[in-house]
Amino acid sequence: MQNSENIDFFPAKNGELTVTINSTLLHSKYNPSKEAENYIKSLNISFIPKIFFVIEPALSYVANSLKKCYPTSKIIAIRFTNIFDKYNLDYEETINLNNFKNNNEIENYFYLHYTEELLF
Repeated sequence: MQNSENIDFFPAKNGELTVTINSTLLHSKYNPSKEAENYIKSLNISFIPKIFFVIEPALSYVANSLKKCYPTSKIIAIRFTNIFDKYNLDYEETINLNNFKNNNEIENYFYLHYTEELLF
């Protein structure tokens, strides 16, 4: 994300925090937790994954829904910005892609930490 991004945090209709970036809503403006819960339920996953990689979860509503449905699964956030760092505690691990110098470093990190044996 660039510094010129217009980020606006505001309360949703149910009182939970929601956010827009450049006027694009990242979570429901009515009930962000319910939106996340409905999304996770709609996935219809027929097995219990060892790991979920959540790509830029913003305010992290999806983490609680994943934990409820898949309590034994590890949930990892992959972030593109530090703006939402205070929500990183919702995950077993947070990987911020800004901390890597190049794509090769990212690839090596995932290769070393998340081999096929660990994932399946």
